[in-house]
Amino acid sequence: MDQKKIANTLEAYFSDANLMWDKTMQLLISNGDDGCVAFERLIKLQRMKPMNIDAKQLKDAASEYSMKRLKISDDGNSIGRIKPYILKKTDVLDDWSIYVEGLSKKYQDEQHISDLFQTHVGRVSFVQIPANRYGVTQFHGFCFVEFDDKDNVEKAVEMMNMENDDKILNENDTIAKLGLKVMTKNMWNKYQDEYLIHKRMASEHITQLWRDYNDEERLTNQKVESSTAPLRNTVHSTKKIEDSTMAYPKNVIIFVRNIHPKSSKTTIRKLLEQSGAATAFVKHKKGLDSCHVRMASPEDTEKVSQYFGTHHLIQDSGIDSQGTVIDASTGASSAISVRAISGKEEEIYWKDDPKCGEMMT
Repeated sequence: MDQKKIANTLEAYFSDANLMWDKTMQLLISNGDDGCVAFERLIKLQRMKPMNIDAKQLKDAASEYSMKRLKISDDGNSIGRIKPYILKKTDVLDDWSIYVEGLSKKYQDEQHISDLFQTHVGRVSFVQIPANRYGVTQFHGFCFVEFDDKDNVEKAVEMMNMENDDKILNENDTIAKLGLKVMTKNMWNKYQDEYLIHKRMASEHITQLWRDYNDEERLTNQKVESSTAPLRNTVHSTKKIEDSTMAYPKNVIIFVRNIHPKSSKTTIRKLLEQSGAATAFVKHKKGLDSCHVRMASPEDTEKVSQYFGTHHLIQDSGIDSQGTVIDASTGASSAISVRAISGKEEEIYWKDDPKCGEMMT
């Protein structure tokens, strides 16, 4: 009997496609140590019987041809998958998966995405379109794709990532026209960890600014209360002089939330200016999903605030400067929001801005 044919039949039994419906194999794997099934049991399966082979012949064939996908147990009596099998799958396996960004609406469901990567790279075992923070699955131009073969992860990145500096593109190449950003799931995990650290640091920084401000105000009030009336008048006069030197344009700063963390300042500017308002300065650090923006005038502040109050948009990617309209009843909280800042919050912004003097000229 041809060893290659035996190995192919064995691998078919352990494949994702077969395990979706083969209850016998599901049970054997779940009951076996480390997901392994005894060779003596496998040779009795329906598609193995016609081969008329014994356990040793099956083991020899697997040892020769199947070690990229299967592993033999320590005692040498059974065999199982290298890639873990999860019956009710809700997430991808990192080592077998990629992150894909920039998919057009033609590829907005699992089947079309699977067909795309199966055509150009290799067999796909699972596609995950992540749910939003409220558990609602909605296509936003990105997803995770899990391959049956681990080698296809690097193949997909090399072949389909249009951000490869050394990639030679053909104008008529279907892959090039897609313009996808592709990275391994492990690399995506690394970037996500870095983003969460940046987000936490930004939050801590803002919290500390407010704490410092409140401490300063409390100290000032204590000094005022302990001073005499003439001294209070002097303090108040001094404070008025200091306040008068802190001149800045009013009602031109907005706080923008839920932007894509990979957005550039140019992308944010274009995104906001589709409201018809003019921007003067974007203060954004990549990796954060919020930023401050200085508008050209108070009228522009009002215009952009009204626009995003009625237009519920999300970005498909970091280069999306138009946004996609979403249903306000289900996704308003994840849409881009714009809020004009004023009063003490506005004063703190200008005091904290290292370019304050430059921006007020």
